[in-house]
Amino acid sequence: MDDTEDLNDEIEEEEETEEPRPEIRQSILKGATKKTLPCPVLLFRIANKQSNYPRFGHIVNLTLDVVSVVERRAAHDDSRMRRQFRNLQIMPQSVPLFDRMLYVRHVLNADSPLITIETRKMIQRNHGRWSSTYDSYQKIRDTLHFSQINVSLQGVSDTSKSTVYAQTNYDFEEVMVGYKFLDMTFQDPDTKNYFVDFSLINCLTEQVGGGCEPLKVQNEEPE
Repeated sequence: MDDTEDLNDEIEEEEETEEPRPEIRQSILKGATKKTLPCPVLLFRIANKQSNYPRFGHIVNLTLDVVSVVERRAAHDDSRMRRQFRNLQIMPQSVPLFDRMLYVRHVLNADSPLITIETRKMIQRNHGRWSSTYDSYQKIRDTLHFSQINVSLQGVSDTSKSTVYAQTNYDFEEVMVGYKFLDMTFQDPDTKNYFVDFSLINCLTEQVGGGCEPLKVQNEEPE
């Protein structure tokens, strides 16, 4: 892990608060010109498999940990691979009750370990804003710098009172630029209760404004 310590040294870290201090808000507004944009957001969602059984499926005190993994060859030995692990700042990081669906966000800002150091410096120069010259799926894809994203969560079952745990990984190729998730919830017209259609868990649609990257379709192998 010796090679990992220089990354955060390149970027000056700022203390995050829920409400920006006045001086920070002013600097952001000064940098908000036509040549800058809000930073892109990485979004993934988590669905409770027991959500259609509300009496039995609640999870309380849910906490999430998201870590990026970067693999690169060691500087002194090209035959060896080093793995760097960086914690991602996510919103939310914990919820008191997880009963149906949870959307988790990570902003690709100057503190994000998912983008290159050069991109993080660019955001700093733009007072926390994204450059309009990077406003395309090709450019955004080029700024990404990770091998894998690991997501783990744990909470307490409201029924059994035992700890439940889940974990999954997203490879670089699985992250799609310029899309949003389709809604998975629907309402029963008779009971007015909401239900989740789990067949839509990975279904995407183009974001508002367009500009999404082409979907990769895997052709089935001939028999």
